[in-house]
Amino acid sequence: MDWRRRPGTDPADPHGVADLLARACELVSTSAVEGTRFLFTTGEMLRVSREIEQTSMVSADVPLYVGVQHGHRLDVQRDVYRSLLAAGVEVIAYGCDGGPSLRGISWVRVPEDPYALTASWFLVRGGEAPHALVGFELTGGGERRRWEGFETRDGRLIEAVVDHLAATAEGISLDRAEERSGSHHG
Repeated sequence: MDWRRRPGTDPADPHGVADLLARACELVSTSAVEGTRFLFTTGEMLRVSREIEQTSMVSADVPLYVGVQHGHRLDVQRDVYRSLLAAGVEVIAYGCDGGPSLRGISWVRVPEDPYALTASWFLVRGGEAPHALVGFELTGGGERRRWEGFETRDGRLIEAVVDHLAATAEGISLDRAEERSGSHHG
């Protein structure tokens, strides 16, 4: 599946977030996907982010996948992420730059692509209490930042997102190893 939003001319989904969610739901189930809703404000997304982080702190046995676009955004939340790491949570973060200065976080550098899930704002936690937030920034430059995304507690959908994120991390890690060794598959 292409985990990228596709903006279009549909006035009900001009930014392509509903289309991405619909394609993801079709991938995981022929029936309705439960516990999923759209989010449109930064405040809503922050609330869901904090809820996922708190659950991770209490149940540290499941990795937490975090998309921040730029590493300094994790540095700003240093206290939260130090607490998560101290609780034993494996934090795998994705962004488009060199990463945070905070130690202990696995950093996955991804291409800067405003349409790709891997280069967006997300917190994804699988396991016993699966919960995910995926948010796409709709603005650029000097405009006030606007977001559109979704929250889900559907384990099937979250498992598909985790699989995509893990495959991305493995693919990027493999690419870097090949670059260092000078070998290429072709």
